[in-house]
Amino acid sequence: MVQLSSYCILFWLAAHFLHGLRNEILIHETIWD
Repeated sequence: MVQLSSYCILFWLAAHFLHGLRNEILIHETIWD
């Protein structure tokens, strides 16, 4: 159970990071556009 919850935390962090990264890319694209 502990291992499963740590996988959930890692998945949440990865999703959060990718979401922020995508937002950064979109912001840069709109600035350069």
